[in-house]
Amino acid sequence: MEQTASNYKELPLHLIFPPLNMVRMSIDMDTVKELSEDIQKNGLLQPLVVKPSGDKYEIIAGHRRFLAMNRIGMLRCMCNIKDVPDLDVAIFRACENLSRVDMTPIEEAKAYSDLRKDFGLSYEEIGNRTGKNPGIVKRRVDLLKMPQEMVDALHKKLITVGVAEALSHIPDKTAQSYYISCAVDNGITVAVARQWVTDYEMAQVHKDNNIEVGDSIPSVFLDRKTFVACDTCGKPEDINNMKMIRVCPCCLKTIKGVMPQ
Repeated sequence: MEQTASNYKELPLHLIFPPLNMVRMSIDMDTVKELSEDIQKNGLLQPLVVKPSGDKYEIIAGHRRFLAMNRIGMLRCMCNIKDVPDLDVAIFRACENLSRVDMTPIEEAKAYSDLRKDFGLSYEEIGNRTGKNPGIVKRRVDLLKMPQEMVDALHKKLITVGVAEALSHIPDKTAQSYYISCAVDNGITVAVARQWVTDYEMAQVHKDNNIEVGDSIPSVFLDRKTFVACDTCGKPEDINNMKMIRVCPCCLKTIKGVMPQ
């Protein structure tokens, strides 16, 4: 967006209103308070970027600055006025938000999703306009299709995108909810999440095919080699060759104690 001296004008705050399509899902009011104190002390160092809308102006960039100025009772502020198409506004706003260090994966997903929904852009077009890999754009948008419990955990940054994507492969919603809760409580890694999914799948193989505990798992149920750690020696072993047992920590310690070193 081209900037000229004529773009800048001091406007009354009552003629300015917040963005109609906000990417940011929540605003930390403590940071708004800090910003208002800084503006009160040093003045507004960076003008708002606004777009004409009838006889008023919609904020393109600077929503937190706007809230901070209202908090301290400012009546007027300098603005950079840009009369540009809605798509350019949306791209500008998305890029500004994508540069935030505190942006959550769900806010990022919403930014891309809004561009697809409101302007019909493809993943490739969004990637080209925002400087992001189209594959990453699609992965982020797919997060919005996950259960709300997963979306909430991602937005609060209680789990990572990799953990969410791994646990999304558990088809049973009740089991998935249980694993999400465990992930939130324990702050697990992607590797642990994938192991949980493997353990869940193997438990289903036993349940669906009436395989007794301690029996070998017939290879017909496994179409690929999967290696897991032996509970006794800790070495990796093809799961086709393993037997499942349930043992308490005390007995496991005893078993390990009699194993040759």
